[in-house]
Amino acid sequence: MKHFFFFAVIFPAALSCVNAQTIADSAFYRTNPVWISMMNDRNVNYHEAVSAFEIFWADREKPAETDEAFEMVRENNTEHPVEQEPSADHMLYAADYRKFIYWKHTMLPFVKPDGTLLTAIERIEKHRQRK
Repeated sequence: MKHFFFFAVIFPAALSCVNAQTIADSAFYRTNPVWISMMNDRNVNYHEAVSAFEIFWADREKPAETDEAFEMVRENNTEHPVEQEPSADHMLYAADYRKFIYWKHTMLPFVKPDGTLLTAIERIEKHRQRK
């Protein structure tokens, strides 16, 4: 009977709390660029930072990568990046956007299964083991 009570009452209530927290995080991440401070935090959860970044940029115009901008200029494309009217978020966060993309790819090899990043000592040890 105790197991039934747990699975019938307690477990669904706990899941709804987790779901409510996820929805609250999504709303917060959508309006606040916390991914900027997350990438500078050594104790960040990599997956959480990537999620915050993706949620923030989900309904915004993403800045063109530097290579894309140069390609558009070289091809004399009518969608020249300077001629377009960029959004405020586009202009405000363009450098941080590029920095995050670099951070995301650079840190990926150092992500533990739980999302935490290897410490400097753990990275050195991992490097020694590869030799």
